[in-house]
Amino acid sequence: MTKLINHIVRRFTHQNAYLPKVKPNQNNFWGKINLAPRDPIISINHLYQQDSNPSKMNLSIGTYRTEDNQGYVFPSVRKAERKVFDVCKHLDKEYSPMEGFQPLTQEAFRLIFGDSSLEKSSITVQTMAGTGALDLGAAFLGKFFEGHKIVSISNPSWINHFFIFRNYNFDIKAYRYYDNARKTFDAEGFFNDINQLPDHSVILFQPCGHNPSAIELSLEQWNMVSRIVRRKNLLPFFDIAYHGLCSGNIDQDVRPIRLFAEHGHMMIVSQSFSKNMGLYSDRVGSLTILCESENEAYRVQSQLKNIIISKYICPPTQTGRLVATILLDKNLKEEWQKDLKNIAIRLLKTRKQLQERLDLFCPKHSDQWRTITEQKGIFWYSGLTSSQVEKLINDYSIYLCEDGRVNIAGLTPNNIDFFVNVLQEILD
Repeated sequence: MTKLINHIVRRFTHQNAYLPKVKPNQNNFWGKINLAPRDPIISINHLYQQDSNPSKMNLSIGTYRTEDNQGYVFPSVRKAERKVFDVCKHLDKEYSPMEGFQPLTQEAFRLIFGDSSLEKSSITVQTMAGTGALDLGAAFLGKFFEGHKIVSISNPSWINHFFIFRNYNFDIKAYRYYDNARKTFDAEGFFNDINQLPDHSVILFQPCGHNPSAIELSLEQWNMVSRIVRRKNLLPFFDIAYHGLCSGNIDQDVRPIRLFAEHGHMMIVSQSFSKNMGLYSDRVGSLTILCESENEAYRVQSQLKNIIISKYICPPTQTGRLVATILLDKNLKEEWQKDLKNIAIRLLKTRKQLQERLDLFCPKHSDQWRTITEQKGIFWYSGLTSSQVEKLINDYSIYLCEDGRVNIAGLTPNNIDFFVNVLQEILD
């Protein structure tokens, strides 16, 4: 648990209640287990829920909120749920295939790669959302990757990237991505680092909606990356959690992945429908592995099934059927894509409003505010320090991540001015 979380927890809990002391018991098998560190984002969200301040703001957890600060259920999802219910009430509850609901896996592949001949020499399986896809991919690599058991991850990155690969005994290397001083993409550090990575190792990329920095590479830069990856014989592992929420266009957000496919890279792609369909608790995702031949894909699938059966036997059919219904129904898919575009437009509008207000009321920090519209997707990597974040939480009940990551979707017409006024107070 970070110092910030420790400090804030004391506002809501008594230390003795939080860490109860018990007498040692010789027959207790679990007596020496230490308290695990809390997930920093989930902990902040929990503290927000306990806060009784009517003006509290939650800018921490990465879920989309409406302008009324409510969770958003896609209309296409509601319509698909009704269709799925009408179908499922006549079906049994037998085990589904280990690889998942086939219409879902087919459409998940096509959503990433389009109508590609690569589908014949690839394998896609349904997973427990994006995290489950990452875990399954890491488990597969842990058993079968013949290169160095090293994975290189951007600095910064989502903390679960590190946890998952460490669970499968990978050594972790960090490549530079964000320049804290200039508050922008560290192009020089990035290319220097990936040029020096161990040959024949794994490199993890976020092709859009980078968490937490919200910084994206240009297509020209991705071309340069592809050449380095090819020369060093690296295996690219793409994690795409915010597909469609950055540009509002599902094809544009996967251009880096399709570029690598055009260049002939073998690769792994973990995909989530938690964010871009609002299915946070339904846990639907996919894992795709590109192979060199149909025969190789068949063998890879057999080993993935062996891993799946040892973890959860099979994924839930109903959630897979829900996503497949949206992707296969022309009208529902068009409605879903329109919703994604509207969300992206609203996020961009909020970014512009926030930057304009901060430039007006805090002009001394204008260099910091330019990042608001330079970055893309649901997050703003604000550059606020941990002490400033602590003050926002303790004094104003404005909850955001310790690293200064702000969920732009949590800013609404009703609270954006309050947020700007508070930033002005703590910075000036």
